[in-house]
Amino acid sequence: MKVPPERKKIKERTLTETEIEILFDAAAQVVEQAPTPHKKIQAQRNQLILELFYYGAIRVGESGLTWATMHSNQSGLPYIKVVGKGDKERDVPIPIELYQYLLANRQHTKDKTEPLFTSQKTGEPICDRHIRRIIKSIAEVAGLSRIPSPHWLRHSHATHAAKNTPIHIITKTLGHSSGKITIDN
Repeated sequence: MKVPPERKKIKERTLTETEIEILFDAAAQVVEQAPTPHKKIQAQRNQLILELFYYGAIRVGESGLTWATMHSNQSGLPYIKVVGKGDKERDVPIPIELYQYLLANRQHTKDKTEPLFTSQKTGEPICDRHIRRIIKSIAEVAGLSRIPSPHWLRHSHATHAAKNTPIHIITKTLGHSSGKITIDN
């Protein structure tokens, strides 16, 4: 009988705030150094994906976001309506700067059913595997010793938010059914 491999602890799958900053800087550097307009658009999209997955604590399976999922509340603060596990909806607040950057980099369409992120080759929504490759390529440019997955960004967001945010808000952002799940993860 085989013993299953030991699951990595959350701490092992969480980036430090410094590592997140290094990732963000690397993504911005790729945008600045893009050799062609086409590569610049692609680098901007990749930077947006990285930031949205971190700030939104989005699961890779929730990446089918469209422009119709972008909203702002009565105070003008932006959020994304995410459909998560079990088709549960949650409103995920995002920084105003990220929201403005998303809008500024929106391709020519005004169709709200269009995906937030598309493949430049096919025009189709980008798939989970593509998102993983994007995060990996940014981590390699950043020179991180550990290559994170998109889910690491989710864990990192929750860990960093826990320093200044009440647990019930983090639980709501993550789409967990209770604070116990948030704490145990």
